[in-house]
Amino acid sequence: MPYIKTTCKAGKTKEYEFYYSYRFDQKGGSRKKKENRTPEAQRQVNRRMAEKKLTRLMNANLSGEDYYLTLSYRKEKRPDRETLNRDIRTLLRKLRRIYRKHGKELKYIWTAEKGRGELHTFILLSMGSIIYHTS
Repeated sequence: MPYIKTTCKAGKTKEYEFYYSYRFDQKGGSRKKKENRTPEAQRQVNRRMAEKKLTRLMNANLSGEDYYLTLSYRKEKRPDRETLNRDIRTLLRKLRRIYRKHGKELKYIWTAEKGRGELHTFILLSMGSIIYHTS
């Protein structure tokens, strides 16, 4: 059974994948017919692909000296999704301004998660040798 090799270079990392494809195992050279996965199996595939994409994005754009932020709201001030997105856009706009002032480019990855009724926002920010203090 032939295997497939893929290579991905992201930042300082180089990733090799070796895997077998069950679709190429037919006599006479024709491929096996495509099969539909169950919804659960497809969710697992989608999750693995999302993790791989996020890992490669982080390897390509961030280093080990970056900031990881978890933002949440007080119970009485929990926003809806639209307000949360507006707040994050405002925060990122202000951060871009600070980074630009120091001649750096802001690189970030963010996601929001709802758990037990509250919204949390997780943000990875590139350090870029910027130290900002408010007095």
